[in-house]
Amino acid sequence: MKAVPRSPLDIVLICVLFVSALDGCAQSRSQVPAETTSSPGPLRGDREAFFEFMTLPGDTFIIKLTDPEKITEARAILAKKYDKHIVGTVVPTPQSYNKPWRYHLDPRSISFTLLTDSRCEGAIRFIEDNLPEVGKSILPANKWCPASSQLLRELPESPKR
Repeated sequence: MKAVPRSPLDIVLICVLFVSALDGCAQSRSQVPAETTSSPGPLRGDREAFFEFMTLPGDTFIIKLTDPEKITEARAILAKKYDKHIVGTVVPTPQSYNKPWRYHLDPRSISFTLLTDSRCEGAIRFIEDNLPEVGKSILPANKWCPASSQLLRELPESPKR
């Protein structure tokens, strides 16, 4: 006998459980062995690395990673073209490596995910244009997870833009 959802609430619950399971799988599979990654060469002893990503409509943003596991994961995403998105905490202060933007992502908060939450969605320029509202009416808890984000490349050194 087949189990059939009886109400729209059942369908919503099944979808939520499915999405949660996918996100859990993504988090558990995010640890990619170092031997499956490629590196553009010696990069500051892997204590830090800089990566460029893009959101629609085409603006780019630089993130700084300081966790060796996150650096390895970012390289694996680039090498294998995984469709993972950036997640991180917006800090409303500029950094020299991320000009012209007046904000950056806290390197300790950055992670990668397959799925994003619409409450933390926003394009790079939208965040810039609405920076005073970040953490208030936009991006609760300053968490940013742009669904259109795509990791583009690792930078060979800290950009001075």
